Amino acid sequence: MFRIQTKRTAGRLAAAMMGTALAAAMVLLIGGPVGAAAGDPTFETPTGNPGTVGSVGFFDSTGNQIYSGTVSADPIAAYFVASGGGINTGDHIATAYTYTPQDNKPADQWTTPYQLTGGDEFGATASAGYPGSLKNSTKAIAIGVAGGASVNDGTTAFPLASTNDPGILQIRILTGQNASKYYSTDIKITGTTWAQVFPAPPVANKATSTTLTSTPNPSTAGQSVTLTATELGSDSTHPAGSVQFKDGSTNLGAAVAVNASGVATATTSTLSTGSHSITAVFTATAAGYNGSTSSPVSQVVNAVVAAVGTTTALAVSPASPVITGTATTLTATVTAADSSSAVGSVQFLDGTTNIGAPVAVASGTASTSTTFSIATHSITAKFVPTSTANYTGSTSAAASYTVTAQPATTTTTALNVTPASPVVQGTVVTLTGTVTPNNAPGKIQFYDGSTAFGAP
Repeated sequence: MFRIQTKRTAGRLAAAMMGTALAAAMVLLIGGPVGAAAGDPTFETPTGNPGTVGSVGFFDSTGNQIYSGTVSADPIAAYFVASGGGINTGDHIATAYTYTPQDNKPADQWTTPYQLTGGDEFGATASAGYPGSLKNSTKAIAIGVAGGASVNDGTTAFPLASTNDPGILQIRILTGQNASKYYSTDIKITGTTWAQVFPAPPVANKATSTTLTSTPNPSTAGQSVTLTATELGSDSTHPAGSVQFKDGSTNLGAAVAVNASGVATATTSTLSTGSHSITAVFTATAAGYNGSTSSPVSQVVNAVVAAVGTTTALAVSPASPVITGTATTLTATVTAADSSSAVGSVQFLDGTTNIGAPVAVASGTASTSTTFSIATHSITAKFVPTSTANYTGSTSAAASYTVTAQPATTTTTALNVTPASPVVQGTVVTLTGTVTPNNAPGKIQFYDGSTAFGAP
């Protein structure tokens, strides 16, 4: 005769179970069970486990379903929940048991029950105070209570001895006095842990992570801010989905689809002055992935501050007028209204024509040198700030600058005739003209009265 091991009195339910199991114990299944799917316990076939009418789910104290744990956890679960259906009319008590498999016997004839819970009333009224999805449930629910209700307790009472299914332990819920009909789920014990194996637990979604950046930060009111989110799956892929950017709990525009690199971007210029907690919420559309939310980025938006005014003065050296070819130096002095050093460059102009490239302002000045053509020029210096948010631009008054041609130089020419007059006819006479200054360019033409003779 077999026995029901228990941590508490099972009442008439356990007694009835014993009677039913005793009668069933005389029936042996000849040959090994067949028909189980690959990886399932070998007895999980219509003939190998004919008494099951559903499965058992394990839930923690907050109402979340669990699929694994430690063999020493007492109790195994806070709640043991029948899958629903199969409850006989009038059944109102749920009790959880462990059963160790016995080879060559169908599961409804196993003689290894270890009682985990007391008989618990079930139904909407009984579960009114249960947590989460268990609240007001009409399913059969047994309540786990510490004190001899661990996996170790069940396997100590009935050690695992199956050759066909090593490490397998079955958890059952009975709702009446007929032990041949029950809810069952199989777990596998590996070392100090257990994990549900039948029915197979759902495949958990892969986790994702999302990062967020904002540029520029800080920004000024009305300035466009670019938000960039990048999501990454725990398998190092970028699952398809979209990102909703948020300012606190307020959506910043519509959700943005991520690209193949997992990146989504959006711009906004509507952030008010102050500090904003910006997040990016990724929602996966690819199957098998959870969404994720980035860590918040504190976006600081500063009030718009009026740009500092500037004035620009122009000095030209040497002073006008100058003769053509003279090197002229142009110097611009940029003065900020708040006496700070204005940052930017100066473009010198001859009328509307740029004189060279812009010159960076250093210590308030910018200079360049050039030569001008013969003419009167209107010279200006235009300051262009690096940031118009910080400084205003300014242009100097025009400087009139005249460039003239090289002036004519007075010359004198002296004539020397050798030999001196008079001379006899046929004498060779040498004429020498001397020009002062002696560097004056040009040629000398000799004349006899008004008649030129010889070439210049």
